Amino acid sequence: MLAEETRRFKGMLEGRLAELENGFAGEVRAYWVEMFSYYPRESAIVMQRDLEIGVFMTSLLMAHCAYLVYRHLDATAKSDVALLVLCNIRLVLFLPRPLTWLRSYRGYVAARNQPTPQLVRDRLLDTVDAKPQWENRCLLYFYFYLASVPAVIWTASVHTPFAADLWLHCKANYVWIFVARLISVGLFCVLKNLDLNRGATDAILAKYTTVRKFSDNAAELGEECAICFGEYVNEEPIRTLQCKHSFHRDCIDAWVQKRKNRCPLCSSMVGPDREKAD
Repeated sequence: MLAEETRRFKGMLEGRLAELENGFAGEVRAYWVEMFSYYPRESAIVMQRDLEIGVFMTSLLMAHCAYLVYRHLDATAKSDVALLVLCNIRLVLFLPRPLTWLRSYRGYVAARNQPTPQLVRDRLLDTVDAKPQWENRCLLYFYFYLASVPAVIWTASVHTPFAADLWLHCKANYVWIFVARLISVGLFCVLKNLDLNRGATDAILAKYTTVRKFSDNAAELGEECAICFGEYVNEEPIRTLQCKHSFHRDCIDAWVQKRKNRCPLCSSMVGPDREKAD
């Protein structure tokens, strides 16, 4: 009877934890969808640069952690043994991370090379979704580690050289977490205010639209541009999108490259859909 109740309680607990984890993952993904939809190219650049800088700094910090462990392997104090256990678990969990870094880096580079913002968004979401669950758990352990090390040091009856060295190491980690966030926010703000081509590329416009000069007998082009409301003039270049709506070439080029990669009249995307692009 007790064993049955224990199994039932364990099943309920595991189910509840799964619900919480899935709910949190859904909220995080909704945030990424919104961010990538509004700022796809800026997000791709920021995430790639964050990863590059993060790989360098994390590798340095992990090398320092390994050096401290090697240097104090002969520590015998109870607090030092606990600190050694925490450090060794962190080192073991770090070992597979370069593989996920490489996979993510390839995804970010591929996203930056996509011809339309919609495809950039989709590739970024694929990259985020491809991250394994164990990487999130490794991150949780990292924060647990940063909280546990000071707790062990402050509650120890004896302050050892290993504890002093590891406390400095933790301080370096705290500083890096703060600086990394500043770099991300600062880079995003700079990119957001730059005059980037956030829409379709020139190659997409050339492949998926047509340009012809306006003439009096081209009635299918209409009489005026729906962007600037100026009337078409003979021999003026007019660009027609896939949806068959036409505009001044300069007006629509600025619209889909600088503002939004969609037709201003029907919101049809300019360029290939994802299935054709893949």
